[in-house]
Amino acid sequence: MWDYVEDVVEDRIVSCEYIKKACQRFIDDCERDDWEWRFDLRSAAKYINFIERICLHTRGETAGTKFILDPWQVFFVGQIFGWVDKSDIKRRRFTTAHLFVARKNGKSQLAAAIALAMGVLDGDGAPQLVTAATKRDQAREVFDEICRCIKSSAPLS
Repeated sequence: MWDYVEDVVEDRIVSCEYIKKACQRFIDDCERDDWEWRFDLRSAAKYINFIERICLHTRGETAGTKFILDPWQVFFVGQIFGWVDKSDIKRRRFTTAHLFVARKNGKSQLAAAIALAMGVLDGDGAPQLVTAATKRDQAREVFDEICRCIKSSAPLS
């Protein structure tokens, strides 16, 4: 994750202004001591490892293979689950995430994997995931992906 952040900030990975700012904010926030949050690598790794070890691709030429996250996906998942309260590791800094990427970049697969990880690891029993789209069948894509992932993964099924 750190390699990705440094590569974006140092312009070794071509990124838009907002991604550069997010990576710089991550660096700056990690250096702060004057607030209630800290980045806990174990918390982030728990969710990243679940996705990469348990979740499988369900469609296309990668169907049946493990879902290995791209560096930008590791950063995204790490941001959601790695930032925790200094005094209460179960309290997350981020409780909402928005992902905007172009078509055919695995948004539905990633959202499904995150939902499954939360369903298994959070101990909540009924986590909520909201997906939005211009058409109902597009919004249902994540639910269908969750179902396919559960059926294709022995530990989940």
